[in-house]
Amino acid sequence: MSLVMFYNGYWFSSSLASSVIYIIISVFTVSGNVLVCVTFALDPYGQLHKPQNVFLVNLAVSDLIMGALTDTLLASTYWISPAEGLFFAHYVCAIISGASSLLNLTALSVIRYYAVREPVDYQAKITRHRVFVAIVFIWALSLHLALLPVFGWRSPSYQLYLYGVGFGIPCVIIFVAYYGFHGAIRQHTRTIRDMEMTDRNLPAGSNTDLSYHSRVKRVIERERHVTKTIVLILSLFVASWLPFLMVDIIMVQCVTCRDSPRLHLARDVTLSITYFSAGINPLLYTWRVIQFRRAVAKVLHLSS
Repeated sequence: MSLVMFYNGYWFSSSLASSVIYIIISVFTVSGNVLVCVTFALDPYGQLHKPQNVFLVNLAVSDLIMGALTDTLLASTYWISPAEGLFFAHYVCAIISGASSLLNLTALSVIRYYAVREPVDYQAKITRHRVFVAIVFIWALSLHLALLPVFGWRSPSYQLYLYGVGFGIPCVIIFVAYYGFHGAIRQHTRTIRDMEMTDRNLPAGSNTDLSYHSRVKRVIERERHVTKTIVLILSLFVASWLPFLMVDIIMVQCVTCRDSPRLHLARDVTLSITYFSAGINPLLYTWRVIQFRRAVAKVLHLSS
């Protein structure tokens, strides 16, 4: 059975240098994301089993697929011939990993929207059942996108469907959520400013009001910090994937562009950047999310 994707000559030109690079990326990606999963499972301080962290770990699983399967399959094409089956398997795994990663980030964006809009009460809305349903949906949609070429849809129209459903729609949802929590942050900033002015004008002995205002301020500041972390991860993902998607669309949709060696090189280079980004996310967790940072230090015996 022929495993031609889009057109003859679409697959990559493997080399020893590129295969070594993908092996290095694989080791880097797998190591960091396994550490995230192990840290979450052990949860040494009992602080990680929260709804938003479930999606972060689900994101780590998506990145593990990228490192353990996608990268290694692509690297092995240099030594195994014919490699058409390996290229196709790599493509399917890349779709599962990339789509599920962005959908996890979409879910995190929606959670951040509610967390910033209602910082005190939002956790009541993010129930275990809703988290479970969201995770099932994420993997079902990702597998659906990946299985379509397995069942024979490999024409250029499939690429438009893949990038529209797997990238375009999630990005629109993320943009709307970002717009919403950006406005909410500005509103909360004004609220904090009003609280501080009110606190200064309260008579002595108004400890209850001061305590409440302080608690709300701490919650808002915490949610704002977490939101900035998610925005950073989102920005990295989009910045990593967008150049590849643009080049790939040109290669497939522009028939006269397909034979351009420069375009093929640009596609391969931008693809390497997307794969490398899967290993960066664990560094962002441990750098920006204090609960993960403390837990990772404990797991690695870097703290008492």
